[in-house]
Order: sequence, then C-alpha cells, then structure tokens
Amino acid sequence: MPDPVGKAPFYWDYDFPVLSACVIKQVAIPMIGIPLLFATLFTGYSAYQGYYEPVLGVYVGAFGFSIFLGLCYLIVVALTGNHLQVGYVITEQGLFSATIGAGRRGASILGTLLLAISDDMTMQGIGLLAQRSDAKFTPWDKVADLRPAGPNKDLKLLNGKGRMIDRLRAGTEEYDRVLHLVTRMIAQRKSEAQAPGQDLLDGMGRRAGTANDQIPMQ
Repeated sequence: MPDPVGKAPFYWDYDFPVLSACVIKQVAIPMIGIPLLFATLFTGYSAYQGYYEPVLGVYVGAFGFSIFLGLCYLIVVALTGNHLQVGYVITEQGLFSATIGAGRRGASILGTLLLAISDDMTMQGIGLLAQRSDAKFTPWDKVADLRPAGPNKDLKLLNGKGRMIDRLRAGTEEYDRVLHLVTRMIAQRKSEAQAPGQDLLDGMGRRAGTANDQIPMQ
C-alpha cells in the first residue's frame, strides 16, 4: 500500500494574518499597560520624594507613547501587507524555515515587537517566526521531542533538556502529514544514534558467548 504520510523533502507555507483579533488582543494590552505602569511608578516615586507636581502631563505623555506604539504596529501591518508568510521544508537532514514574500523587513520588525511586549507563548512563537528574514536550519539530531502547542496547529521542537529550539505551524491540510513526518525523522535519528552502541553491545555479547562455549565442562 502507498505510504499516506509521504517522504521528505516536503514543502509547505503558512500565512499569519498580522492584523487579527488575536494579535491585537495580545499587543494592545502591553502597549497601553506598560506606559501607564511606568507613569504610575514615576509619579509615585516623585510623591515619595516630596515632589508634588501635576501628574496630568506624565499620563498624557504615557498615552502619547501608547499611540506611538500603535502607529508602529500599523506601519508594520502596511509593510507586511497584513500577511506574514513563512515557508518550511522538511528534509532528511532537518527543517528549513524562512520568512518569504515582500514583507520581510516588516516581518522582522513585527517579530522584535512581539518578543519585546508580549509574554504569550503563541505570540512569542509568531515573533520568532517573523524574525526569519534569512533561512533557519534545525538538524534532527538536535531535536529530542515534538510537542503540539495550542489550538493553532503549532508544533514545538524540543531539545534533550525540554527547551524549545524551534516552532512550526501547518495548515489543516498539511498538519497530519507534517506531524507524522517530523515524528518519523526524530525517531529515525534517535535509532541511528543508538545503532553504534547497540552494535558494540551485540559484539560484546557474541564474544562472551563464544568464551563461555570454550570453557570445558567439569
């Protein structure tokens, strides 16, 4: 029967909408909250030191900085054309990924912005993907495990210490194939890494068996 999973190399790409409710929700809170937090800390420290200056100007400045961050986000949306397209290639050696299309520079800015102001793992994952204006390669021998992450068809590649070293996303049509193919590649590399040690143990076992056969029975 034909293999439904297929073989490497396998290529697919995924479009991330830059202007979406999910991204706006994660970006808007830090954009507004961080300037207000610093404004509150500054006015509180000033009051503690005895400087009772009007605080309205401080909060107006914080509000203006929030507007500036919002404009930066809209500029990034314009630079990317509201689409962050990441291309992936699964090979026998590893995973290639890169930001493709005309919005590379805007995507890199978006990635830096998301990594700086968001603590959400999904947003940080998108930020890491967005920064790939150049191709990134992750070899399978550095990947110890694969873990699904979140409801958005994300897959996290983990090293031997359980830390995420890469993250990928596939559409509904490609997800099952990508999941099985990456799982196969990781298992294949693990078996290849264990093969030399297993051959050594088998050889030692054969030599021990031969030596026992040569011992005369009393």
